[in-house]
Amino acid sequence: MQEITSLNTDCRQRLRSRGICVIVPTFNNAGTILDVVTRTHAMCHDVIVVNDGCTDSTPQILSAVEGITVVTLPRNSGKGCALKAGFRKAIEMGFAYAITLDADGQHFPEDIPLLLEANIKHPDALIVGERKDLEKQSRLLDQSQILIETPYRNDALFADMLAGLAGDTRLCVAADITLPTQYIRTDTVAGWRRKPAEIGKRPCVFILLAARPR
Repeated sequence: MQEITSLNTDCRQRLRSRGICVIVPTFNNAGTILDVVTRTHAMCHDVIVVNDGCTDSTPQILSAVEGITVVTLPRNSGKGCALKAGFRKAIEMGFAYAITLDADGQHFPEDIPLLLEANIKHPDALIVGERKDLEKQSRLLDQSQILIETPYRNDALFADMLAGLAGDTRLCVAADITLPTQYIRTDTVAGWRRKPAEIGKRPCVFILLAARPR
């Protein structure tokens, strides 16, 4: 725990020194917004949340979170407009860069250090995150990483993971949870390669845990 806290503190300091903030647009994400914002704030001092005309309890949840900046739009205008509002606020506050995260939990705040390193290496570039670095983050933090994809892309994502992950990384596939057709299996990636599965277009959760260095 002390090692992770130290990593987070270092990340926050480096982000601030480079003028990097995080922007989180949200519309009716009451079920996830507190977790996303709390985890994001643990990684970055400067978090801007754009309330895109929320009609649920999201505004009340945000009002109880200390240390963040909230921009409120009078009506729901869509993610693009919410991001523009967030960028305008970031410029107004003097930031040089912004990282954007979705409020529904599909993006992981714990990946922010990876984006920071990419920004340091390529300061003039637009940087887009991708999932292949999740294994590295899992190994670094000894932490499971959860992925949920649009069901029609399940098989493509699964194939990508089998092709790109280390053989000793453990992978859990859980489809149709609580249904009569429920399928849950945990194996190493090497085991999945020997005996793959066709998941199809079913609601599915993928959980990976990289092996710790020996």
